[in-house]
Order: sequence, then C-alpha cells, then structure tokens
Amino acid sequence: MPATGAGLIRFYSESDSPGLKMGPYWTVVLAVAFVAIILVLNLLTLNA
Repeated sequence: MPATGAGLIRFYSESDSPGLKMGPYWTVVLAVAFVAIILVLNLLTLNA
C-alpha cells in the first residue's frame, strides 16, 4: 500500500489562532497599498 499524506496536515479553524482576523479582500487591499507606498517613496527619493 503506498504511503499517503493523510493525517499529516492539521487544519485549524478561525477560533484556534489568536490575532487579527482579516478577510481576503482587506489582505489584497493592504498589500496593494503597501506596494503603492513603496513605489511612491522610491520615486520621491530618485528625484531628490
């Protein structure tokens, strides 16, 4: 019988982990905002 990964991965529900609860929409929005801020800062330092 071939070895499988069954039982090796444990899935956690939202209530198992402490911390900030954030949906996928806000994750993408914050990531895009972070990239935009970095690009603007790079453009400002190139012209200085």
